[in-house]
Amino acid sequence: MAMDAVNRLSVIATGMGQLKNQFQQRHRVLNFLLKSVRTMDPVRKDARIRASRKHIKGLEKRQHAMKAMEASPSSTICHGKNNRD
Repeated sequence: MAMDAVNRLSVIATGMGQLKNQFQQRHRVLNFLLKSVRTMDPVRKDARIRASRKHIKGLEKRQHAMKAMEASPSSTICHGKNNRD
């Protein structure tokens, strides 16, 4: 049982690392667009900015869900430990 929780935490940690990389990439794109790409059509630029912001919000939701999952196995481990005493 404890091994399942450890494996789950490992998967969550890996996912959090991937999310961090995606956040950084999306923020770089957004900053690039916000710093004004003069050769780009303004309508297209605004659409890409909106899409980047929407993607970042989606990543934030995934991060929040992973943090909730991360808290769940640790409480299970604590409860399992208390039941043995």
